[in-house]
Amino acid sequence: MILYQDNFLNQSEINHLLGLWDNDKPVHPIMKYNLTFYYLNFMTNDLDLTPIKDGIFERRKFYKMRLQKYNESINQTEYFHGHMTTHNYIIYLNEEFEGGELEFEQGLLVKPKTGSLVYFNNNEKHRVKNCIGDRYIFTALGDTKLDIKYKIHKKSIL
Repeated sequence: MILYQDNFLNQSEINHLLGLWDNDKPVHPIMKYNLTFYYLNFMTNDLDLTPIKDGIFERRKFYKMRLQKYNESINQTEYFHGHMTTHNYIIYLNEEFEGGELEFEQGLLVKPKTGSLVYFNNNEKHRVKNCIGDRYIFTALGDTKLDIKYKIHKKSIL
C-alpha cells in the first residue's frame, strides 16, 4: 500500500527539521544495495522532535529515524529494494533540486514536493532516482502505524 499526503508538514516544522542539520556526516554505505547518503540519526542523537506534528514521531515507535541528504555526489541504487519494517514514512523537506523522484517497482513515480509525506508498507519495493542539488528528506521506519488522516489516496502521484 502506498499513500500520499500533500502539505503534511508546515513551513515551521520543515524549518525545525532542517535547523537540526549541523554538518554533512560521513557517507555511510548500505552495502547490500550500494546505496549511500549523508544523514543525521535521530535514534542516537537526542534532538527535539516534539514540534513535528505534536510529537507524533516518538523514538520508541521506530527502528530508524533520519534526516537524510542526497545530491549528485552520491549515486543512488539502480535496484529496487524494500525494508524489513512494516511502516515507512518519507517526508520531503525541499524541492530545489532536479530529479530525486521516488520510484516504486509497480510503476508509481513520486515527484518530491516540500512538506509532502509518502507512506508505504514493506511490500513496496522502491528506489530513488539520482538528483542534482541537495535533496533533504525525513525518514521514519518502524512497525507502529501512526494515526495519520490521509487526504489523498491514489496510485498515481506526479
